[in-house]
Amino acid sequence: MVTPAVLRLDTDELVVLEGPGLSSATEANVLVQDFPQKRRVLFQVPVKLLPQVEGKQFVSVVARVGQVTLEKVLLVSLQSGHIFLQTDKPIYTPGSTVLCRLFALSHFMEPLLKTVIVEVKTPDNVIIKQVPVSSPMRNGIFSINHNLPEVVSLGTWTITAKFEDSQDQVFSTQFEVKEYVLPSFEVTLDPQEKFLYIDRKEDFRVTITARYLYGKNVQGTAFVLFGVMVDDERKTIPQSLQRIKVTNGDGEAVLPMAMLRHHFDNPQELVGHSLYVTATVLTESGSDMVEAQRSGIRIVTSPYTIHFTHTPKYFKPGMPFDLTVYVTNPDNSPAPRIPVKADNFQGLVSTQQDGKAKLVLNMPAHKNSVPITVSGDGERGHGWPQVWDRTGHLG
Repeated sequence: MVTPAVLRLDTDELVVLEGPGLSSATEANVLVQDFPQKRRVLFQVPVKLLPQVEGKQFVSVVARVGQVTLEKVLLVSLQSGHIFLQTDKPIYTPGSTVLCRLFALSHFMEPLLKTVIVEVKTPDNVIIKQVPVSSPMRNGIFSINHNLPEVVSLGTWTITAKFEDSQDQVFSTQFEVKEYVLPSFEVTLDPQEKFLYIDRKEDFRVTITARYLYGKNVQGTAFVLFGVMVDDERKTIPQSLQRIKVTNGDGEAVLPMAMLRHHFDNPQELVGHSLYVTATVLTESGSDMVEAQRSGIRIVTSPYTIHFTHTPKYFKPGMPFDLTVYVTNPDNSPAPRIPVKADNFQGLVSTQQDGKAKLVLNMPAHKNSVPITVSGDGERGHGWPQVWDRTGHLG
């Protein structure tokens, strides 16, 4: 009999009564009496003890040493091992083949060479396949496959496994069967720049385009969320969640830079990582929904890098000097139409489609060496100062 340690007034209490070894139902009474005289019955309830059913089993372990006996009651586990099941995919389509492997291990995680009964059940819990399998390699690994017909019940299917000599313990895994339906429209996200300059003043904008596969524009709503990918961890910006109207297939999402700086304690630590944006577009009728994501938008301290290339290593005092620079984006692609200039020299030129620009500098007549620093005009590009001298040495 198992009882609470304390009986509380005006409270229902649970008392468990067990009669091991009973072969038939037996009537019993549970009494609550005063203590220690036991003269009055304070409460009485009749109960029926049912015959012992299969389930938990106990054994008594007895040790005798001379006249001393020590006894311990232990619970017996009817589980002879473990079976781990794994399918090759979580989702299947009608007509495909389900591949499943099983690992049978003992309590010590060693291979078991027992026969395993495997069953495949439909979403309605109907067993459509039952096969005994054994490990051909004697390593405790079993494998089965099941071919799904073209006409099949959609939903969550179950594969169960149990040891042939211990069928009370059942192990299982599940997979889903779905019809594959192509999305009726596609969504593209196009950021205004391929990178995000951390000190930029203007907000960062992303254009959303939604088109049906047959070319018609989508009318609907987009739910957009921005975040930063730090190593392999996604750090979303909850405040950036926005609902945007998609009209004639177009919409625009905006990430305020003030929001980005406010969300992260030290925005400069984001440099070298990347921004991502996700969008879920829902049609006006609500019948179709498509998700899209754009990632890999690098966060940088400068939108451009300026390289010195194909430049003579010396100059002639008082003569024009041809200086060629190569300007690249953060992804190392050429940056066209970027105005560049050399500090302390007159002249401003823009880069060509290949990212190169040629500056003609009038060198001073009475200097042996001249430092030249090239920067973007009004932009945030950066390069490195180099020093040329009249003897042909490049420092």
